[in-house]
Amino acid sequence: MYQGTAGVGLTRSWNINEIPLSIALGSDRSLQNRVFTQQQNFRYFPQFGAVNLLSNFNHNTWHSGNVKIEKRYSQGLSLNASYNYSKSLANGNELSYYDRTGKARTSWGYRHQYNIMVSYDLPVGRGQRWLNRGGVWDAVLGGWTLAVTQNGVSGQPISVGHAGSPHRYPITARVNALVPIEEAKVQNWEMGNRFPSNAQNPYFHMSAFAYPAAYTAGSLGASVLQVPGIHWNQAYANKMWTVREKYKVSLRVDGHNLPWKRPNVSAPNTTFNLNNPGAWARFSGTVGDFSNFGSARANVQGSLRVEF
Repeated sequence: MYQGTAGVGLTRSWNINEIPLSIALGSDRSLQNRVFTQQQNFRYFPQFGAVNLLSNFNHNTWHSGNVKIEKRYSQGLSLNASYNYSKSLANGNELSYYDRTGKARTSWGYRHQYNIMVSYDLPVGRGQRWLNRGGVWDAVLGGWTLAVTQNGVSGQPISVGHAGSPHRYPITARVNALVPIEEAKVQNWEMGNRFPSNAQNPYFHMSAFAYPAAYTAGSLGASVLQVPGIHWNQAYANKMWTVREKYKVSLRVDGHNLPWKRPNVSAPNTTFNLNNPGAWARFSGTVGDFSNFGSARANVQGSLRVEF
């Protein structure tokens, strides 16, 4: 199934009191050096600071294809599985007002997403295939429902910033890419030692990028890299007892990020800084908690519910 949306005339605020590009990216180096030390004097409106113009600058699009497989409940078993392939584009959030027609992948533009859920009522206990009897056996072993879910998304698009450059930039500049962007990621990457972070193997090649030359804007676009995806496993077991038709007692046990205990890491550091190469493309955090998609640590939780 195909789905698509477009946002037209979306509001956006841009600072229109910047240094003119004819000066900032021009060829008069003497003038540019003066501008760098006296930037306020060379703005369009030097008597003001930032002048933010709010208007209908923005536009975004989202296109997706979705496949779904379903086995309806029968003989205690049900299954639902879906896969989505999509692409989302919007005006780059890091662009200046000079480039408001530019587009980039959005931070929520997960290209691949999948969800699988399998639920099974165990055929044990009164009226079932196994241990078809009442009493203690049925109270303890009968009526259990087991379920397993698997969810995943591909990596979030991220950009590359820079710090520690020896050059001057009167406007926001980006790094230059020295290789095709597909070659920036380390092939067959493995993290190695997770702690300390500088002992990790970098996720991207630092040699794939370079500082832009002085008084240039750099060539790399926004959101062209992609971080590792998230894969989250969950399983639960549930049973209900009815006491004298007045009370209902439910027991549920949940296991998160089990049985593989996969760490769902957050985005790595993508600030290009030749003065601190040990921090480049290393991971320092995890994604997820009990109420979020993903789980920072494997855990088991139990709950007891009484209705009356």
